[in-house]
Amino acid sequence: MKKLNLGCGSDIRSGWENYDKYPHDNRVKFLDLDVLPLPFSSNSVDIIQLSQVLEHILYPLELCIECHRILKRGGPIIA
Repeated sequence: MKKLNLGCGSDIRSGWENYDKYPHDNRVKFLDLDVLPLPFSSNSVDIIQLSQVLEHILYPLELCIECHRILKRGGPIIA
């Protein structure tokens, strides 16, 4: 199961792929959510966590559309 924690900050989750624009821990990979498209294949992700992220994004609607693209059918976005 592929689970993405996007814009994780210090909320690093075990069993998830943790991404942030400013990774401060070696368990977090760099990803700028303002640069689209996201580097994931369509229909490849089971669940996306976006906790307290959208208010920091230049184009939040476009990011949501991109998250929909990479999510598998029925996969949730937790915001």
